[in-house]
Amino acid sequence: MSPVVLKPYFALCLLLLLNACPCAMGYEMDYLPIPDRVLSHRLRQIPLNDALEPGQSLKRGKTQIEFSKNRILSLHGSDKSSHQWSFVQKVPGSVLSIYAADLDCNSFEDLIILLTNEHGTNASKTRSLLILMFEKNGRPFPWLIDGCFQADKWGLKDFIDLNKDGKAELIHQSLDSGYWITSIYEANQTRFKQLKNYDGLALPLFTKFTYRCNRQSSIPPANKIPKAANHSNDLGLFPRKPAVLIKDLAWRKSTQYSQPLLTFSDSKLFNPQVEDGKLLLLIDEPTERRISVITAVDTSRKLLQEMLERKLKLTINSKSMIYAAANTNLPQHTQQSSKRTELIETAFLKLENELP
Repeated sequence: MSPVVLKPYFALCLLLLLNACPCAMGYEMDYLPIPDRVLSHRLRQIPLNDALEPGQSLKRGKTQIEFSKNRILSLHGSDKSSHQWSFVQKVPGSVLSIYAADLDCNSFEDLIILLTNEHGTNASKTRSLLILMFEKNGRPFPWLIDGCFQADKWGLKDFIDLNKDGKAELIHQSLDSGYWITSIYEANQTRFKQLKNYDGLALPLFTKFTYRCNRQSSIPPANKIPKAANHSNDLGLFPRKPAVLIKDLAWRKSTQYSQPLLTFSDSKLFNPQVEDGKLLLLIDEPTERRISVITAVDTSRKLLQEMLERKLKLTINSKSMIYAAANTNLPQHTQQSSKRTELIETAFLKLENELP
């Protein structure tokens, strides 16, 4: 094969590789169709520890952060009523970067934890971003999203304040069908919602891969619209449907994690994709809130078994969260204090990719 042919041949191979690449990015500067002057509006963050290693711990206010030697990340604290909350996750990497910021301007400091994957080079490490946003009652609500996020001594570069209202926007990119897809998520009322427009432009924005710097957005052909997952955890995104109960729970071994196979009371199956370790389990009660990521196998098994045995009403956020508002058997005087969780229970339901 002549040298003249080699160059386009390898370029074609690179294009095929990029089209098949599932890795989401924080953002790829060379293909980001947002002006530098806008990117300069960095969101103020407080660095707490840029390299928390296994065996170390950190305390911030009422929150205790512990990173065990077997890479179990656990956070626990108390809410405004001195009721306990906890979060546990087994993380893939060996270094955590931790920052604090009031992401949604509700006067409560939120936690930002960058989980660095131990695989890959410095330029292509896949990272997970864990965000715990604190509600006005002092309890955290989690958000997990993958990407190649970038951090410096001031915090994550991916967090900016687009409209200067003090609330965080997260720039996130993914790659599909030869296009970089730029999405923007906005923090509001302890949730992140994908924006539908920015500065008069419909979102997401598409930038064609051109083998050289290209920051000009374009419209893909109608028969080749690139797709990117919507990672929103905003309550208003999902249609109202009746809550369900777990009727049957089975476990099967996947590549890395034990994978739950759930049968609900409406006879539908829920077969979450847990290979990426992003399935969140949450039980919310007036006296406590417990959160676990599926990678923390022991805790996750206990929470799912409890949901089954106590016949807790569940809501499902796509394939990423199973939420139980456990208030059905409360004494009469506590029912009124739980109206918020009842509203969440009915509003936060969306089942996707159901198995027949």
